[in-house]
Amino acid sequence: MRNFVQPANVIGVVMPADVLSGQVVQVGKIVGVATTDGKTGAVVELLIEGAVELPKDGVAITAGSAAHFDLPTQKVTAAGAVTLGYVYVAAASTATTCWVKLIQSAA
Repeated sequence: MRNFVQPANVIGVVMPADVLSGQVVQVGKIVGVATTDGKTGAVVELLIEGAVELPKDGVAITAGSAAHFDLPTQKVTAAGAVTLGYVYVAAASTATTCWVKLIQSAA
């Protein structure tokens, strides 16, 4: 196929702000996890498809539920403005992390 560019589970995106490896970043409609540290204006590779372990707030989250993310606190929440994908292993309210399957949405 002549128009194939690359597999797109990781893509390079210009950072709107400084970022640390492992942080969730939103650039326009693109939401992903930074694979390296980067400065404002630098191109950083974002993981946009795959499975990651992310910090979460103090609520229980069931397997299969939407993984909402609060960008300022950098935590998965029960409800929020950014939806990353879905939680695929249930996490008790006492758990500090959860496993999330990243899914991009064009919406």
